[in-house]
Amino acid sequence: LSVPTVPANSPKNAFELLRNFNSMKKHPSVLARYVRERVPATLLRNLFSRTPIEADDLAILLSALRTSREETPSDFGPDQIEEYLRELLRTRTAETQFAMLSNSE
Repeated sequence: LSVPTVPANSPKNAFELLRNFNSMKKHPSVLARYVRERVPATLLRNLFSRTPIEADDLAILLSALRTSREETPSDFGPDQIEEYLRELLRTRTAETQFAMLSNSE
């Protein structure tokens, strides 16, 4: 199984982001790097302003944030995670999607 590479550009829409998530979800370190390098927190709000993020996709994103925190604690700390969560809460139907997550997610 080949390891995917991080795309050169940020996603243009939610569909592209989710397609990239699905291609990387079996490679947590690559997915975490993709989120850190290509998906700034403010972009999330723009990507999901019209299209709601599904709970499964939200779980993948939260997992990537957790991996980023574990792998690069000096560069990706609580402040960065808070920024992502704040922007996610500003997206469409976010509160509902957070409520649908299990405790482990």
